[in-house]
Amino acid sequence: MFILCCVGLSLTQAHANFIDDQKVSVTARNYYFDRNFTAEDAPYPAAREWAQAFIFNYQSGYTEGLIGLGLDLQADLGLKLDSDSQHTGTGILEYNKTTREPVDEFHRIYATAKIKASKSEVKAGALKPRNPVIFASPARLLDQTYQGVEFTTQDIQPLKFVAGYVDEVIQRDDSEWTEVSLTPLQKRFSGDFSSSHFIYSGLEYQKDQHHISYHYAKLNDIYQQHAITYNLNTSSELPVLGKVQLYRTLDSGAAQAGKIDNFTVGSIWGWKYGANTFSLGGMLSQGDTALAYLSGGDTPMFVDNMSSDFVNKNERVWSVRYDRHFADFNLSNLNIMLRYNKGTNIELPEALGGNNLKERSLDSEIRYQVASGVFKSLNIRLRNTIYRNNFASSAHFKDANESRVNLDYSWTF
Repeated sequence: MFILCCVGLSLTQAHANFIDDQKVSVTARNYYFDRNFTAEDAPYPAAREWAQAFIFNYQSGYTEGLIGLGLDLQADLGLKLDSDSQHTGTGILEYNKTTREPVDEFHRIYATAKIKASKSEVKAGALKPRNPVIFASPARLLDQTYQGVEFTTQDIQPLKFVAGYVDEVIQRDDSEWTEVSLTPLQKRFSGDFSSSHFIYSGLEYQKDQHHISYHYAKLNDIYQQHAITYNLNTSSELPVLGKVQLYRTLDSGAAQAGKIDNFTVGSIWGWKYGANTFSLGGMLSQGDTALAYLSGGDTPMFVDNMSSDFVNKNERVWSVRYDRHFADFNLSNLNIMLRYNKGTNIELPEALGGNNLKERSLDSEIRYQVASGVFKSLNIRLRNTIYRNNFASSAHFKDANESRVNLDYSWTF
């Protein structure tokens, strides 16, 4: 409240930087989601919805002086184009959890106050943190958004430090704030998944093409997590890129969700040859439980599959990937991706299939941004995945053929 009052007072002084550095945009997002379940015993035939969103985003500059004040505002509107109670649950539209009936529209409005001094910044209010231990998912019609306070500083180069506290979240298909919680997928844990708050901190080092970071996080009375990541970013002289990830997760405090004990390591390396990139990756999960992460978001690991998260207990994953851009055809904004993931040695509760289980997926993606003309800046993203496993029918992840179509167009003022 104190921060918001300070921002309000600064606005009356009409500092030039606050106004001159402001950014205003409106994004129209059209999203079609179709996850067609192939098993005969699936509880319903498909999760299929089509929706339209309008996203207003205002980012102020900072007031002049040693300490600058600012304010960011965002308003989201989601509209149903096609959905019903038999096909909802895609994560793009809000729906009644009892009747499964989707709403015709849902909206949310939130603000973020900010203070900046030199290369240090504090933000309070709505946050979208994206780092190895907390990742506000942008993978649906509207973004997952947290509420809390975050501090970042880059005053000591080449280091960057971040620390944050969040206690509520708006999920991607919701309009109400709820408590932060542990993901309940696959019955990996038991007990109370909701928590009063989540804290995180991290130290990052960037030098030339090398980026290494350490992050710590704790979901109060549920789990604590250590994450070390290394990224090698390619350059014109070095046609190699890579990522290494290590996660150690243990239960914490009252252990409301039961025992949590997991070590996960993953790595992927790519080689560029002209317009082509070939990548090979692998992950290994060990311990008494699966990897823990926050509910409603994306898994922190590099395997970004649409129909599964590939982080089950004791799972071994291999991933082969091919990327190509078409700059050599004078289509620099056109990119394609093909990927095959295979997970083995999976352990689930007996009711979900037991031990020695497997899963696999074949993914494809086409991305294109219109570079000129009337539709300049229109982003088109087409994705498809074929996912299969031998889990029991009661498992959360089910055999499916999935397609997604995203159309984004932004106006900047």
